Amino acid sequence: MAARSPKLNMECAIGFNGTVRDGLILRQDGHLIYPLGSTIVVKDINKNTQAFMQGHSDEVTCLAISPDGTRVASGQKSKLGYADVIIWDVDVVISNANTSDEAGELMHRLQLHKGMVRDLAFSPDNRFLATLGGQDDNSLVVWNVEKGEALCGSPAAQDSAHAVEWMSCMDDGSDYQLATCGNMHLKLWHLSPTSRKLAGVNAKVGNLQRVFKSLTMGPDRESIYAGTETGDVVEFNLDRNGVPILGRMPKDAPKSKNGDALPGRVGKGAKCLRAISHPLTVNDTILLVGAGDGTLNVMLDAEGTQEIRCISRVSLMGAVTSIAMFPAGEKEEVVSCFVYTSASNMYKVDIEFLSAKKVDFKVSLRGTCHHAAINDVVFPKECSELFVTCSDNDIRVWNARSRQELLRIQVPNLTCNCVAVTPNGGSILSGWSDGKIRAFYPESGNLKFVITDAHIESCTALAVCNDDDNLPPWRVVSGGKDGRVRVWNIHQRSQELVASLKEHRGSVSSVRITADNEKAVTSSHDGSCLIWSLTNFTRLAAVFAPCNFESILYHPDESQMLTCGNDGKIVYWDAVQADAIRVLDDNSKALMCLDIEPDGIVFAAGGADKEVRVYNYDEGDITHVGIGHSGNIKAIKISPDQQTIISVGAEGSIFCWTMPEAGAIDYAAQGREPEANMDAE
Repeated sequence: MAARSPKLNMECAIGFNGTVRDGLILRQDGHLIYPLGSTIVVKDINKNTQAFMQGHSDEVTCLAISPDGTRVASGQKSKLGYADVIIWDVDVVISNANTSDEAGELMHRLQLHKGMVRDLAFSPDNRFLATLGGQDDNSLVVWNVEKGEALCGSPAAQDSAHAVEWMSCMDDGSDYQLATCGNMHLKLWHLSPTSRKLAGVNAKVGNLQRVFKSLTMGPDRESIYAGTETGDVVEFNLDRNGVPILGRMPKDAPKSKNGDALPGRVGKGAKCLRAISHPLTVNDTILLVGAGDGTLNVMLDAEGTQEIRCISRVSLMGAVTSIAMFPAGEKEEVVSCFVYTSASNMYKVDIEFLSAKKVDFKVSLRGTCHHAAINDVVFPKECSELFVTCSDNDIRVWNARSRQELLRIQVPNLTCNCVAVTPNGGSILSGWSDGKIRAFYPESGNLKFVITDAHIESCTALAVCNDDDNLPPWRVVSGGKDGRVRVWNIHQRSQELVASLKEHRGSVSSVRITADNEKAVTSSHDGSCLIWSLTNFTRLAAVFAPCNFESILYHPDESQMLTCGNDGKIVYWDAVQADAIRVLDDNSKALMCLDIEPDGIVFAAGGADKEVRVYNYDEGDITHVGIGHSGNIKAIKISPDQQTIISVGAEGSIFCWTMPEAGAIDYAAQGREPEANMDAE
C-alpha cells in the first residue's frame, strides 16, 4: 500500500554523513554533492537550492564523480543480499531540481557486491567504474559506465581492501592502471578492456606493515600516495617492471627557535588525501591530509628530498573525512577547498602559500548539523519560522526558511532525550540522560534553571502546560526511565515538585497535556497509556496493549487519542472511556512517532521502516510516503502553519517535507469547519 502511495515532496535536507570518506564532491559549476542517509543531496552553493537523488534502500557508504562531472556513482550497505551501486546523470538531476520529474536521473543500478560497497572510482576517460566490496565481499569489479554491465572482476586481496583509485590509461583505451589498498597491502592492477582481464601485482613494501585506509594519485598520476591507520602518508613509485615500490615517508619538521616541531605523522590516522602541484614551484607536490584528530595537514613532497614533510596544519572540529577542491582561482598562490568532518561541520579553507615551505590558513564555518541520533524536534507555539532539535551533547535552534543554525546549547558528555518550548517562547526546556531538567533562554542559550534529581535515571519525556512562563508559577509535566510521572511548579527563583505519580513500570515515552491544563496522558514501554488529572493528581483512565507504546497524542478536538508502538499499529482511542475505536495495521515494523495537524484532517507517522507516512485521519488511508532516512525516524512534527513536516532520524539527518494539499489548508484561520469544507468538495 505504501509503495503505491504518491511520494512526499522533500523540500530540503539538513545534515551530512561525515563518516563517509571522500563523501563531499564539488562540481566545477558550484554544486556540492554529498550523502545524507539513503539520500544524496545536490546543493547549489550560489543559489542555496537543493536537489535530491533517491534510489538507495539503506545508508550511502561511498560516492564518486566522473572526471567530466556528468556522472555520479554511489554505493550503499545492505543488511541482507546485494548492496546496490547506482550511476546517476547529474545534469538531469540539476535540470529537474524544480520539478517532480525523476525520469533519466538513475542511469544504472548495479548489483554484484554483498553486504556493502566500500569504495568506487571512475576511470580518467569516464568509460569505466571500479567498485570495491566490503569485508564480506572484498572483490574488485570494473563496470562499463554507458552499458551498465560488469566488464571483469577479481578478489581484491587476501585481506580487506579499503580504497580504490585509477592511475592512468592509454590514449587508445587499450590499457588501464588502477590501485587498491587495505590491510597490510597495496596492489596495482592492469585492466585490458578488449580481453576483459584484470591482473594485479602487490607493491614491494619491505618490512613496512601498515593498514592503508586512503589513497590518491600524484598530480602526474605516476606516483601513489597512501594514508595509513597509524597516521603515515606513504609514497609508492613504479619500477621498470611497473611494480609499486616503497618511496618516501613523512619526517618530523626541524625544531624552530622556540623548540616547536611539527610531527610527521598525523593524529588518529590519515582519513583522506588530496595531491596537488605546488602553486609556487614547478616539480614539488603538496599533500592535503585530513586526520582523525581533526587537523587538516599541509605536507610537502619536494623533488630531490628523501622524505615527506608536514609544513603546517590547522585544527577543526571532528575528524576530517572529506576534502573537495575548488577550481583554480585568480590568485595562483591561494588554494581553496571545502572540508567536512565527522562532527558534521563543513568549512571553507583558503590556504595561501607565502613561500615554498610556509602557508597561512583562512578558515570559515559554512554548515553544521547534529552528528549523532536526533531524539526530538519541536516548533514554538504559532511559530513556523523556527524549530528546535536535540541530540547527544546539544540542543540546536534552526531557521526553518534558510535552514541555518541560529543557536547551539551544549552540555558535554550527556544526551538530551526530549525538548519543549513554553507557549510564549520564553524558555527552552529539556530532559537529559542524567535525570535533570534544564531550562535555557532562547535568545542567548544561557542556563535559566536546573531541576536536579528530577528523575532517578533519565528524563525521557517532557510537556509544558499552556501557562505564561512570565507569570509564575507555571507547570511542567515530566516522565522518566523509572516510570515516574512528575508535575512541577516553576516559580520565579525555585522549582517545586507538586506530585510524583508512579504507576508505569517501564520508561515513559511521551507526555501530552490538554488545552485547558486539566488532564495529561502518558505512554510507556510497559504497554500502558494513562490519563491523569492535573488538579487532584489521580489516574482517570488507562489503556493497555501487548506492545511498547512509543507515542500518544490527542486529536485537536480532544475527543480521541492516537497511539503507536513497536507492534507497528496505529490505534484510535476514546479520550474519556479509553476504548479502542480503530486499528490501522499496515506496517510490520515499529512506529516511533506521531503528529497531527491543527485541523485534524491528516496526521504523520514514522519509525523503523524509515518512511514518513501521511494518513487521512477519517479514512485511515496512507496518502503520501516520504523516503530519505537511512535510520529509524525518532521524531516528527508538523509546522503550525501546516505547510511543512519535519522528520529527524537516528542517522542524524533533518528532512523537511511539503505538506500534502489536504492538510495544508488552515481552516481555523479561514473561519471554516473542516467537515463543512469536505462535504462541499
